Amino acid sequence: MQRTAKLIRRFDPRSHQLVFPVAGQSAFSQDRRDSALGGTHLSFLDTSRPHGAIHAPTPSGEPFSTLMLQISAVPVRYSRQETD
Repeated sequence: MQRTAKLIRRFDPRSHQLVFPVAGQSAFSQDRRDSALGGTHLSFLDTSRPHGAIHAPTPSGEPFSTLMLQISAVPVRYSRQETD
């Protein structure tokens, strides 16, 4: 999977992703930094910057599974009246 600058220009959700591989192995690349993940590793990605990912099954052939949390990078604004 590649998130290119062209794709970002078309749609930029301005968010971050916290990625935790549950099964199998994953590798991510962003800003000339590479990381291989498996087991208890986490990765933090900025979706507004180009990045790439590769996923592979477990050695026994079980498909990869990834838990991903997407977090808005845009502050949420609310009025004090809404919280009273």
